[in-house]
Amino acid sequence: MLNPQVNRRRVSVSRRLAFAMLLIAIAVPIAAAARAQNTPGGTVADPSGRPLGDAAVRLQGMNSEQVFDTKTDANGNFQLPEVPAGDYLLSVRSPGFSTQRQRIRLAGGAVTFTIRLPVGTLRETVTVRGPGQDGQRYVQTAAPYAPPTCGSNVGGQLSPPAKIRDVRPRYKQAWNGQNLKGSVMMQATIGTDGRVRNVELISGTDSAELDDEAIAAVSLWEFSPTYLNCEPVEVRMFVTVNFTVE
Repeated sequence: MLNPQVNRRRVSVSRRLAFAMLLIAIAVPIAAAARAQNTPGGTVADPSGRPLGDAAVRLQGMNSEQVFDTKTDANGNFQLPEVPAGDYLLSVRSPGFSTQRQRIRLAGGAVTFTIRLPVGTLRETVTVRGPGQDGQRYVQTAAPYAPPTCGSNVGGQLSPPAKIRDVRPRYKQAWNGQNLKGSVMMQATIGTDGRVRNVELISGTDSAELDDEAIAAVSLWEFSPTYLNCEPVEVRMFVTVNFTVE
């Protein structure tokens, strides 16, 4: 303040204008980038590549309570609104198909997603009660379902499997009094012909006999084929067999 050599004259109008223009030149690109950098969109299709219309798309903040929802149009396209930068969970769901979830980070630039939803899995639970009696496994059959009719260019036309041959596991008489019980969890494939194959044990009981009985019975199941856009497809199946003693 005591230095007489310091220039204390007011800043000239030209300099103030130059400084303002410099600030605008810096701020405008930043603001424009912030508006355009986070506008996620994309397409959703079924396993055959055909578009899935009316699929629910949700973008949820990982570190916030922000949620953005939309749906795909008839061509499988979706567009979310502008969202702040950050980490998000993108989920897509459609009836009959497995929900797809993926963690994404939005930090800059337009983002486009191409998502294919796999056919959903089938889950069944069977309860077998002891004490038992030896004999044939109980078998129940139903009439096969007729193949569906489909539109030529529409995606997501799914006809789920229907069981046409049900074979129940037994609780054998030899197990009476041994208090054998537990849950057998299996995974298998329903083929394009509706037959069950590749039955694999996920977790079993303390008795290999119970495990083997459950696997043998499920292997004899039959279904009507699963059709996607009128084409038969394989379906993954999970089965739980609970052995109990009354």
